[in-house]
Amino acid sequence: MTNAIARKIEPIDQKGGMRSIDIANVLDSRPETVSRWNQGRAFPRPDAEKLLLNFEYIVDQLSDVYEPIEARVWLFSRQKIFNSISVISCK
Repeated sequence: MTNAIARKIEPIDQKGGMRSIDIANVLDSRPETVSRWNQGRAFPRPDAEKLLLNFEYIVDQLSDVYEPIEARVWLFSRQKIFNSISVISCK
């Protein structure tokens, strides 16, 4: 049985083609920390949890249009709509 945070991380991994290190970088955390969240041994601080929930929402929306690798590329690419910065750099 998985915890609520792990259930948010899983779709980011599957639908967004993101690894733990990518998720950690977006959330300004360490990969080991994300692993502990995923195992239910720790929980994110409130600001990281909010970012995680927003990130999961963005990845879910992208999955309606893109395959996981395409969503990953979109997330790391500069986006004109966001003044030419990547979504990943928006913390």
